[in-house]
Amino acid sequence: MTLLGHIHTGYWDSVGNPVLALPIGANAAGLPLSVQLAGRPFDEAGLLRVGQLLQRRTSWHLRRPAPVGAGAEVAA
Repeated sequence: MTLLGHIHTGYWDSVGNPVLALPIGANAAGLPLSVQLAGRPFDEAGLLRVGQLLQRRTSWHLRRPAPVGAGAEVAA
């Protein structure tokens, strides 16, 4: 399966609904996972409120993955 096989934005791109992706954790290998939220047409503000609520109740957006390889630096 290709990387593009995991992207599910085509429908939302075609109908014009606002979409927001937020971090929700990490898999067993430490790679970040996310959730994609779709809002009602032209309701960007409502979708952003839901995203803000999710981030206020979790700390996933504050976490950083471990550096990969020697000499790698973690972004602040």
